[in-house]
Amino acid sequence: MTLIESLWYGTVAMSDRVVHKDSEYDKLTQCIIQHEDQLKETLTDKQTEIFEKLKANQNERNTLGECEAFTIGFKLGVKLMYETMK
Repeated sequence: MTLIESLWYGTVAMSDRVVHKDSEYDKLTQCIIQHEDQLKETLTDKQTEIFEKLKANQNERNTLGECEAFTIGFKLGVKLMYETMK
């Protein structure tokens, strides 16, 4: 099956990523989780609700940014391939 066919059938998810234990990404994620947990202990119910909405909004914005970066990178890759085929 080609990559294009895999994308069509949904067997390839471009948003899936492997995070290696003890990588910089993993370390930063653990640090964020630790700080979130510490902060949550000090928040009222209303503040916790606002904090959860804030995190959801940030996640949505991050997803949009990652999608845009992927699109830009993909277009750049296609342009590079086209240029080498001239």
